[in-house]
Amino acid sequence: MKAVIVGYGRAGKRHEAILRKMGIETCTVDTFVPNVNYHSFNDALAKEQFDIAVIATPPGFHLEQIAQALDYGLSVMCEKPLCDIGQIHIAGRLLSHPQVHKVAIAYNYRYHNMLLKTLDEENERVGDIWRMY
Repeated sequence: MKAVIVGYGRAGKRHEAILRKMGIETCTVDTFVPNVNYHSFNDALAKEQFDIAVIATPPGFHLEQIAQALDYGLSVMCEKPLCDIGQIHIAGRLLSHPQVHKVAIAYNYRYHNMLLKTLDEENERVGDIWRMY
């Protein structure tokens, strides 16, 4: 299995470390970081085969990169948030993509130990915040 990590800042590096511990080969893409495999997502997709795309770029790029990865048949894990301010209508259009079921968003705080300790098990909420699966 092979993953392409698009965006090689802090989040991208964390995802790479986790994927490697899982035995998944990684390839990195970032326009602004010098020591990556590719500086263009298009180039990476044209030259290599991947199973997974991890999107860890700034939120304004997420929707376009998710669609691009889905068009290549990849499963996608996108760093939060899904999109930038003012892009929710574009996100709504992405719902019509035939492969949209292959997208996951990294809302990792729902598993944070402090959140789990304060979780109202009966109502599955912390104060006014509902836990969603």
